[in-house]
Amino acid sequence: MLDLMQVRRILLPLGPGSRVADRAIPAAVAIAKFFECGIEILQCVQDPYEVPLQQRDLEPVKRRIRRALPGVDLRVSVIVEPHAPAGIAAAAQHQLPVLATGATVFELDRYVGSVAESVVRLSGQPAVIVGPAADTEHAFTVDRVAVPLDGSTLAESAIPLAVEWANELDVPLHLLSVVPQTPTDADGPAPVDVDYLRETAASVEGAIQPVTWHMMSSDNTAAALAEAAEDALLVLHTHGRTGLARIAVGSVATDVIRVARRAVVLARPELAEATGGDGAKHAAGAES
Repeated sequence: MLDLMQVRRILLPLGPGSRVADRAIPAAVAIAKFFECGIEILQCVQDPYEVPLQQRDLEPVKRRIRRALPGVDLRVSVIVEPHAPAGIAAAAQHQLPVLATGATVFELDRYVGSVAESVVRLSGQPAVIVGPAADTEHAFTVDRVAVPLDGSTLAESAIPLAVEWANELDVPLHLLSVVPQTPTDADGPAPVDVDYLRETAASVEGAIQPVTWHMMSSDNTAAALAEAAEDALLVLHTHGRTGLARIAVGSVATDVIRVARRAVVLARPELAEATGGDGAKHAAGAES
């Protein structure tokens, strides 16, 4: 996985004529400015004859970026790759991808999710995602880093990446959990409780200060997370369970990205098939 201390270039994938993809430009510029690194614009096309046309069409984007970030090391790559997520994933191996998405759900090889999630899963690298509801000019203007937890080992595996981002940005770490209002199936996994969040916060205080936490009650997990982390950089994994996996279509990551007002860091779990822990029982709402 890419070390934030070693970020040398931002990968900015843009689609031919895509206004959705263009919404990632301000965030890419802001992140490149923060890390003092270069930017590579990447565009995937279907046929070789499109390459010179798209290189020409990207000139206004290059001028826009240079105006916003004078002196930036800016590169442009137009490649022939019919399956854009695969092309982006290949280029993302040594760069930090920043891309915008409409958070449209689709099915690929029996996996239901968004194009952004497909890129993350194929590359194995985290990516910064700007969703359709994000304030594009301030998508990277955050006052904390937030990570949703549901008591599972899988969700907890996002904590080290969240800590890394919080330390790099010099902002607090905020732990979030959503408890369903509707009673859950007795045979299903138990929701977490206050003690779990408190103990988890205490366990990471040696790596980051300060650490805060907040427990909410809602049947709309994505909306609750987005509202609680309105000014935060959310760090999500592409899978989850209990409160992180109650949405019927697609993963919670897609649904959070769809409504988040700030950028979201999306990562693939190191152990994609990891099973969650038991968590804690008897949820109760509270806030530190």
